Amino acid sequence: MSAEPGRAPPAPCFRLLLIEDSAIAASIVQSHLDAVPWQRAELAHAETLAAGLARVKEGWDVVLLDLGLPDGEGLEVVERVRDVDPRVPIVVLTGHDDVGLAERALGASVQDYLVKRRLDADALWRAIRHAVSRQQLVTQLARTMAEARELRLRLERSERLAAVGQLAAGVAHEINNPLAYVVANLELLAREIKRLADTGAPTERLGQPLADACHGAARVMHIVRDLGVFARGEANEAIGPTDVNAVIESALNIVHTQMKHRARVVRELAPISRVGGAEGRLTQVFVNLLINAAHSMGEGRVADNLVEVRTREQDREVIAEIVDSGCGVAEEHMHRLFEPFFTTKRAGEGTGLGLAICRSIVESCGGSIGISSKVGVGTCVRIRLPVWASEEPAALPARARDEGAARRGRILIVDDEPLILRALRGILGTTHEVVGVGSGAQAQRTLLLDAGFDVVLCDIVMQEGTGIELHEWMEAELPALAERVLFMTGGATSEVSRRFLAAHGGRVLAKPIEPAELVERVEALLAGRAVDAAGAA
Repeated sequence: MSAEPGRAPPAPCFRLLLIEDSAIAASIVQSHLDAVPWQRAELAHAETLAAGLARVKEGWDVVLLDLGLPDGEGLEVVERVRDVDPRVPIVVLTGHDDVGLAERALGASVQDYLVKRRLDADALWRAIRHAVSRQQLVTQLARTMAEARELRLRLERSERLAAVGQLAAGVAHEINNPLAYVVANLELLAREIKRLADTGAPTERLGQPLADACHGAARVMHIVRDLGVFARGEANEAIGPTDVNAVIESALNIVHTQMKHRARVVRELAPISRVGGAEGRLTQVFVNLLINAAHSMGEGRVADNLVEVRTREQDREVIAEIVDSGCGVAEEHMHRLFEPFFTTKRAGEGTGLGLAICRSIVESCGGSIGISSKVGVGTCVRIRLPVWASEEPAALPARARDEGAARRGRILIVDDEPLILRALRGILGTTHEVVGVGSGAQAQRTLLLDAGFDVVLCDIVMQEGTGIELHEWMEAELPALAERVLFMTGGATSEVSRRFLAAHGGRVLAKPIEPAELVERVEALLAGRAVDAAGAA
């Protein structure tokens, strides 16, 4: 039979548990429930407290509870029901017409207090409906309070993240400046040792200490740049065609010592196209993920543990997977894995930043990262990266022509760190004419007297006249030379400098500057300058 048009939907059916030792009282309750035809209820009856407690957690809408039972008396029975299910609504149904007891019962989170001899159908149904409604409100309030607590915790984490990000940017800037002249001077030492070796002078005892110093400086560079990734959400490393298989092999070499005592590694690296990525940053991603996989398995059981590393290409995407047979991640933690500062490792073993940084790097390359895991089975991390749009990498102008010796140019270096000026002058001064000044204001005075420079190397943050201000002045006064400025930075410390560097990303050199990159970038600008001059002639 079809429903009548406009008729209200049927009332919900309430599931009720009556804990009452009197069969007569139970029969009266049932009759009161049946007396209201538009209300529906399913009533279950337990004659003792023990029998009732055994059924309390079966999902009842309301428990109707007598306070005088053979195995329980007074408010003790309320407490025992609450011990089994703290949230189930309780309506007391008792023969004790005692105002004091009623007040204590209501104070013990009982929803209502009904006296049997005054009970009727309306009072019973009203108590049931109100008990359910109040419990729904309590549940909603508890949910809202839990969401508010979670929001507060997220806000605190966000504020802490912002504070650490600002600290990281400041630390990176302060470290990068002295590190810049350490790296530059190590390059000068390497050149001098090579020159001495070419003259026959004994240099064997100098080579290894120099190599060790270069290795240590490189480690500091990587640490500082990791801080920069966290602070900025991306790295200054240019996005270009990158071989993911080569990146994975490099990462596996790096983690070999940590992996060899924990698991067998199986490679399934298919032939794939290059992706748009930053090789160093992607290496960091895979190193982090491989270390996580290693740490999910105990040492000494290599034969039982397995890490599979796979790549494949599908729909113009390269998919890389790292699958381990480790302990897995609990379901309740899965949604928080990429949150900064969240870690499933023991205290002191993890900062909770690794996966957050990994996601930041992958997304900066236009990709995505996802994790699936099951406790006792293992974890799969899947990275998707878009195939590089062009398989032909851009050639560097200075190397493309290979027309003999590089052109000698006039270079102005602007930096308020005297040791950086000295180091950069040492690297570039052997092949170019170099002038160094210590501020943006001094650079303006120099250029007003002599604007005949081919290239300007300018720090962004200086005490007297910033690199941004100098560039704005050059755009107005010397627009052609403004196009041949390379900006040096130890890390953006303000939103203004971050926006400026983002807008001029192709002309940014991150401190500490690799000497080979510095020479290459300067020669590229000089080569372009020579082409422009030839065209004008």
